[in-house]
Amino acid sequence: MKGASVKTDEDFDVLLPKEPVADGGEWTLDPKDAAQVLYTGAEIDAEKSSVKGKLTQVKVEDGAHVGRVEVKGTLTLTRIKVNGQTIDYKDGGALEIVYVVSGSLEPERSPSRTTSIKMLFDGTGSYDTPQGKATLK
Repeated sequence: MKGASVKTDEDFDVLLPKEPVADGGEWTLDPKDAAQVLYTGAEIDAEKSSVKGKLTQVKVEDGAHVGRVEVKGTLTLTRIKVNGQTIDYKDGGALEIVYVVSGSLEPERSPSRTTSIKMLFDGTGSYDTPQGKATLK
């Protein structure tokens, strides 16, 4: 979506587990936290939203733990702000997210890692303009 703020790897670290996780381990995230990573001030329907993470392929390379972290979830957005504009979602607002980190799990020892994020959105929103209400699909 045009106008969404650019995020850094550090912004997405909120999606990583708070406690140590073994290879194959999973964790559940608060969907409200995940929504804030994507859109500051986002409001969601928490009952219709969920986010889980999984750690796999863990090994030690050059003294640092490496592996693959995959975070998947569905966020049901009810309101977001983009470029100061508030967009309300009454119909849909479903945002599917897949966030993957491959490489170093210890950035302080080795910064070598790649990240990717895939987002699929389905919904209809509306926002106010000087000419009246506008619809975004």
